[in-house]
Amino acid sequence: MWALLLFFSSASVAAPVCLPDRSACLEAVRHTGGFEFWASSDSRCSLTITLEQVTENLGPLPSSMTFTLKRKEKKKLFAAPIAEPGKPWRQKFSFSAQCGSKDAVPAQVLYELPVKGIRVSQGFHGAFSHHGLANAYATDFSAPEDTPVYAARGGTVVKVVDQFERGGPEADINQVNVVRVEHSDHTVAEYAHLRFRGAVAREGQVVSAGDLLAYSGNTGRSTGPHLHFVVHVPIDGNLRKSVPIQFHWSE
Repeated sequence: MWALLLFFSSASVAAPVCLPDRSACLEAVRHTGGFEFWASSDSRCSLTITLEQVTENLGPLPSSMTFTLKRKEKKKLFAAPIAEPGKPWRQKFSFSAQCGSKDAVPAQVLYELPVKGIRVSQGFHGAFSHHGLANAYATDFSAPEDTPVYAARGGTVVKVVDQFERGGPEADINQVNVVRVEHSDHTVAEYAHLRFRGAVAREGQVVSAGDLLAYSGNTGRSTGPHLHFVVHVPIDGNLRKSVPIQFHWSE
């Protein structure tokens, strides 16, 4: 998730504005009487993007819009005509993005277990921490540190974070090591609380179910070593909702 803020004024139309990792850019292209607003993606995944803007002497334009971009896609969002030519105009906007499509329809598939021979310590709607849209359908496995973590379903690795070392009840909730995999239906699986430098998979890698992704750990906000696994769909550029899945349980 990222966010940027920019002003355009009647003095100029700025160069493309991109997220820090340049996965998405917004660009105003001049035309007679105003400009067109374009979005482009250079991401490994489909992106759900939310644009917030305030304008003066432009429009009428939406104050907020959420849209999706396919990998490497570029598309026009809207035309921005100057309402009263000759008078100053202004646009102030911010945008944020995350992998996955808000329009994803989760496929009815069985997921493989991401760890082998490990019991579930907290399931769907778990009273301890599996509440709220993002985690209602998460599953925790009580995996000791250094337990191999495998892809529960095939897809493309779209995010790898493994530089954090600390974990515990008071640790920063955002400083957690994760691997995220986007599936063919544009849902995204998250494998969280991995060990420091525990990732094996690399961003952009295509994996199949059963491929080794990483090793479990205890990083981020955690009460003990475990693997947090969840499949989610974006709501907008900032928020996401978890979706119920079924595992293939073998004897």
